[in-house]
Amino acid sequence: DQLAARGVELLLLPVPVKASVYPELLSRRYAGTDRTIHNPSHDDFVARLEAEGVRVFDPSKLLMNAAVSTGEPQYLSTDTHWTPEAVDLVARKLANTVRKTVDLSKKNRIRLTSREAPVSNVGDLADMLELSSHFPAQTVDTAVVERPNGKPWRADRSVEVLLLGDSFSNIYDEKQLGWGTSAGLAQRLGYHLRRPIDALIRNDDGAFSTRLLLSQEITQGIDRLAATRVVIWEFTARELSVGDWQSVPMSKADSGDGSFVVPAKGTAIVVEGTVAAIADLPNPRTAAYAHFIVGIHLVDLTSDQVLDGDQALVFTWAMRDRKFVTGAHYTVGQRLRLELRPWADVTTELGSIPRGELFENNLFLETPCWGEEVDQ
Repeated sequence: DQLAARGVELLLLPVPVKASVYPELLSRRYAGTDRTIHNPSHDDFVARLEAEGVRVFDPSKLLMNAAVSTGEPQYLSTDTHWTPEAVDLVARKLANTVRKTVDLSKKNRIRLTSREAPVSNVGDLADMLELSSHFPAQTVDTAVVERPNGKPWRADRSVEVLLLGDSFSNIYDEKQLGWGTSAGLAQRLGYHLRRPIDALIRNDDGAFSTRLLLSQEITQGIDRLAATRVVIWEFTARELSVGDWQSVPMSKADSGDGSFVVPAKGTAIVVEGTVAAIADLPNPRTAAYAHFIVGIHLVDLTSDQVLDGDQALVFTWAMRDRKFVTGAHYTVGQRLRLELRPWADVTTELGSIPRGELFENNLFLETPCWGEEVDQ
């Protein structure tokens, strides 16, 4: 409804988990099956969505048919995610659906190139089970997308197609996931559409986190939807059972009291402040991803520089390679000395990493900073 009010189409892309396409690995009752296994309510849910005018691109049958007809794996052997070939298959078919959904302009067409790049890794399943040393690395051929000048693909704002995605979009684009870069769903979709696309991707919590990213920009006056004709919302199908589906605003917020400090783009300031709140932390042993950024509400700010407020919403490292680091040990009431930079300066590098948000008093809608501890 929020998108329809702006004349923007919505295309849902729920990606099936590995067990949906390979159920025979869980139970012998599915041996020889050529049907994907879903929650019993899945078909009814999709029918109800489509009855309400919501388009659904469900790649389940596409992946199952490819698995049966080619005999090639559609998912990595010791990782949660799909293979590069599966990503490209879905991207190619999705591009056709996008063309049928909206009449895209011809002015934004661009010639992107593709080249093969082998990548070797073990994967997140072996890592989470602490069995990485027991399995050999798997080598896959990723399809790297580059711009006409040979530079890596990048998301372009103010274009007609916006992809919201989780780690299934990012698996072949985020270096820290270990499976290469510039070959993810956004890149392959742009390649098959022959046009630049925009993308907001965060590895975890696909039901909520990318909507939150979009909401944060819009409420802060950055209209990421200004030129958008269609939003493709990719999330792992398990989110339909366990995801956070709370609503978030999609309109510019009223001007606040201006008390939240945000350094100017490209600058940094050193402040001291008291921790008023800190977001929840994951369990390092059971977290789906090895890295985590935590949100902190700092109050009673002081600095040698002139400040335009007395509080700040700050994100900082809490977990790296499944080990808690400095930010995980902060406590409410603790006085900190941090160097703050605008989050916009680090979003390309850190924007897709799961992070803990602060929801009390709508703190999640404030413009955040990136903080790193400095010596007293």
